[in-house]
Amino acid sequence: MTALYEAKLHDGSEGTMATVYVRYQDPESGEVEQVQQSFLRSQVGSDFEEASAGFQLAAVVAEYAEILRDSYWARAGSLADVQAETGRLLRLMSSDADVEEFAALVSRAQRLEESASNR
Repeated sequence: MTALYEAKLHDGSEGTMATVYVRYQDPESGEVEQVQQSFLRSQVGSDFEEASAGFQLAAVVAEYAEILRDSYWARAGSLADVQAETGRLLRLMSSDADVEEFAALVSRAQRLEESASNR
């Protein structure tokens, strides 16, 4: 499972910005485990393209899903923006079949959207 959260940071903020707690049941032992990880403001980059390609892909896929469900959270996004980001990621991850499949889905959704708006 992947969970993405958007955090709005204040200019000049320093120190610990968040602590994430994950609680899960080990499938083999059945024991409940909990891990936590704190994140410092200094660990956060200022440019999306500085993040790992895998993180960027997860964020773009999440944006795509929010746009398709006409989410309040994606009101500033568009399929054209998602397609542009997906094209860039496709160049970064050219040997990844999942990225190629996702790019095809985005292209198809954009064509359907354009077709619907022309009616």
